[in-house]
Amino acid sequence: MAERERNVLKREENVLEREKNMQIREENMQRREEILVRKELAVQEKEGFLIEKERKLKEREDNAQERKNKFLDEFKPIKVIGKGGFGCVFQAENAADNSFYAVKRLHIPRSSGEAKVQQVLKEARVMAQFDHPCIVRYYGTWIERPDPESQLCTHSLADWLKENQQTRDLTQMKSWFKQIVEAVAYIHDKGFIHRDLKPSNILFETSYRIRVCDLGIASELGPIDMTRTRTFDSGTQLYQSPEQMSCCYSYKVDVFTLGLIYAELCVPMTGAEQFRIFDNFRRGLGNELPIEDAGTVALIDRLTKERSADRPMCREVLEELSNTSYNF
Repeated sequence: MAERERNVLKREENVLEREKNMQIREENMQRREEILVRKELAVQEKEGFLIEKERKLKEREDNAQERKNKFLDEFKPIKVIGKGGFGCVFQAENAADNSFYAVKRLHIPRSSGEAKVQQVLKEARVMAQFDHPCIVRYYGTWIERPDPESQLCTHSLADWLKENQQTRDLTQMKSWFKQIVEAVAYIHDKGFIHRDLKPSNILFETSYRIRVCDLGIASELGPIDMTRTRTFDSGTQLYQSPEQMSCCYSYKVDVFTLGLIYAELCVPMTGAEQFRIFDNFRRGLGNELPIEDAGTVALIDRLTKERSADRPMCREVLEELSNTSYNF
């Protein structure tokens, strides 16, 4: 009898042990199934994401090809008229009106991402607001291949300055400078600062008509006399005002640059002379330009005052240029 009881107890222990092992196995199986389900869901999500990404990429490629073909249907590229880090500008003939336009073709690497695209679109939106005889006229932009189309001007003031290193016709220089100031005054009236004025961004439509271009880093003014925190070190350093090296400045940065450009128009300079003279202006060391006319010297001095508050507004400069008879 005792032996029989021991056998029953042993069998009972075995059954309990088997039940325990089976429960452990079931729990392990359940955990593995849960992990597998989560992996399947993750894979499905990734597959869905990839499918959607491929769809959008295909859509962009189709749109790009379609619009590229549309551009080539409407324009005939003639020749490249300018190159730089931004890309190139080429002359193109419009098939509809047989007119010639300048098309800026920008190279936007994938690594630049959406920020560069938005910068291009910003320039397009700024240019679209301007309709002035001294500013390059803007006509359109292709978003996926941002080729802003604008009025054709093939020669820049920088080109002219390099080609004319002898004496200058100061009457003509005053006329050109007045057109530049008119353009900048218009930009300020529209509520923007150019921030990158320089001879290479000033183009000739004809021998006597000047147009300002390249407002890619233009900044909104806010109140006309307001000094705001803005992008650090925007623009070309050689033509920057003293305060533009910081992040706090106003529309008067353009006024300072106008003074440098006027000085460069009136006096032929070598590269070393230009650097030294412009640096002296920024440091408030005075005007050493060999200009006989006192009115011209005084105006350049006012435009390049070290303190921005001491510089005139563009409208004041225009009034002075219109009313004052300089001894040219």
